[in-house]
Amino acid sequence: MKSHYLRLLLSVMLITVMGLLLVACGGGEEPTPTPEVVNTPVPPPPTDTPVPPPPTDTPAPTETPVPEVVVAYTRFESAESGFAINYPEDWFTDGMAGFTTFASAEELMDSPDPGEEGGVALVISGPAADFEGTDAVAMLQQMSDEMDPVEDMEITDGPTAVTINGNDGATMYIKGTTDNGTPLSVFMTLVTNGDYVVIMVAATPQETEADFKPIFEDMANSIEVFEPTAPPLPESEGTMFYGETKSGTVTEAGPSTWNFIGLEGEQIDIIARPLADDFDLAFDLLDESGNSVLDIEVDESFGTEELRGFTLPSGGLYTISIYGFAGSVGDYEVTLAEAGAMSGTAAGSLVYGNLMTGAVVSGESAIWTFTGQARDFVDITVAPYDFDLTVDVLDPNGNSLLDEAPLDESFDTEFIRVLSLLEDGTYTIVVNGFEGEFGDYDILVDLSNGGQPGSIVFAADTLEESETEDGHAFPFTALAGEVVKFYVDPEFGFDTVIEIVNDDTDAVLEDIDATTGFEEAVFNVPEDGNYYFLVKGFEGSFGAYDATLLGSDFAIFELAGGDGVVGQFGSDGRIDYIYRGQAGDTITFTAETNDDLDLVLSMTDLDDNPLATVDEFVAGGSETLSYTFTEDLIVFLTVSEFSATPGEFYLYVDLQ
Repeated sequence: MKSHYLRLLLSVMLITVMGLLLVACGGGEEPTPTPEVVNTPVPPPPTDTPVPPPPTDTPAPTETPVPEVVVAYTRFESAESGFAINYPEDWFTDGMAGFTTFASAEELMDSPDPGEEGGVALVISGPAADFEGTDAVAMLQQMSDEMDPVEDMEITDGPTAVTINGNDGATMYIKGTTDNGTPLSVFMTLVTNGDYVVIMVAATPQETEADFKPIFEDMANSIEVFEPTAPPLPESEGTMFYGETKSGTVTEAGPSTWNFIGLEGEQIDIIARPLADDFDLAFDLLDESGNSVLDIEVDESFGTEELRGFTLPSGGLYTISIYGFAGSVGDYEVTLAEAGAMSGTAAGSLVYGNLMTGAVVSGESAIWTFTGQARDFVDITVAPYDFDLTVDVLDPNGNSLLDEAPLDESFDTEFIRVLSLLEDGTYTIVVNGFEGEFGDYDILVDLSNGGQPGSIVFAADTLEESETEDGHAFPFTALAGEVVKFYVDPEFGFDTVIEIVNDDTDAVLEDIDATTGFEEAVFNVPEDGNYYFLVKGFEGSFGAYDATLLGSDFAIFELAGGDGVVGQFGSDGRIDYIYRGQAGDTITFTAETNDDLDLVLSMTDLDDNPLATVDEFVAGGSETLSYTFTEDLIVFLTVSEFSATPGEFYLYVDLQ
């Protein structure tokens, strides 16, 4: 079992069940004391001696006996979880190692409010060492104490010491009302053999307590605790070495595993990436005995899963076990590396704006470094010569900066755009050949906006099927000689096309469709005027996408609700934007800064008539401007610094 695994699952259980109890049941009669749970069946009470009826000519009618309800039980046993329990054979059960659910109806298995609509029992198991003591009553009391900050629960009985199948145990009864208004009864049982613990938390509406309480007590009386055993592992896919990326498939037969040899104290990174959007993978790291060495399996997202900077507790053979969440299956890639450094060949140092050439040798990583500053935004381009490569970027602490790592979006050039650096230090770019491929490549790292004053506008939208021909427009105004950049990163399977259109003449100046994924437009403005980037779907393709626009402080971008802007003032201390308001809309602009800037927000119409201005705070504060449109109107929003001081600001657009 994992260290702290019990506490993690216990927290989930308490939040799920005990978190429902918000208002204690008060008043009324005192609750009837609950009999102590023991392993020996309680004999029925003796029947009274019948009193003969008085003499009569007519025989007295006899009462029809009420049949006793008999519950048939079946045995659940989990060698991996280290416990066994009996439960009603017509109930339903499901779970994972150390955490099992039993429910009286199938629809209750996935209920967000367990116990509100029928009997449900949750059972967890783990090492007794996760508790502060060894006494069962003290353990259950610790659970009760950890229910905070849940308020107003009423513990109606316990914790009470019991003996179950020769092991020490404790029980507790709780009543309360859920946040949905359902009076709930909860029965808790803890059983320990000294080394391991099994905990059952059972819940039911108070109106059905008489039906389920005997069942819960029978289940508790049947609990057995034993040492868990690790399940047999499937045959390994092979051996991995640091710096390698391997491909595999998780099938319905079980996990896919890879072995590697590690030394005590080594720090490692493991990155597992599903190759399909509908494959939700997770992974565990096991020692030579097949036991996990992690606090909990790695399952943080629906995409790439990462274990960063993990220290191996001992030397020996380790197994990476990759599986699908909830039975999910599919293909994946897994990378094993030394933490932070990613073993490989040192390729050299990069300087912003300098194009370099490198080579990937089969089976090795190429390691590049560059010096970055906090709040830099950088673009990284890696262009291979006739082979498929992958790219990762690590911060000074060795953690990946990418949402999907390593990046492998095409069989050609890999683009990383507008990557935010959060601290000063040395950053690392790791280049690998896909599945052992090798060859030469060009690599370039540069500041996203050339380090010049201007705006970076972040937007997101969804192109509907009916819009694939007309597309979405991103208007801007720019001067001759300016460079305006536009990036589109569509969701998987959505192939976008970018058109650059002169809004004054309706002429299409460029049509860009370089890949089936990320698209980039770098536009050298030929003359002063109004333009727009148009996002369309290739051959009817549609879906969600992220868009980023970059330009100087003289470029005027049109904003929309939900957009975010990072702005850098130049010597003028102001940047203008356009907003297209509709009657009845309320728009809120919020500007913030980490610099010593006195921000001012102002809004005017196209004839320069003032509509609203805010300058409420001194240097370093934020400013918020809200405006409700009474008619359809195009306006200018100006973000400025009161003393024209250069610096950086952040602008957020909220449409209500």
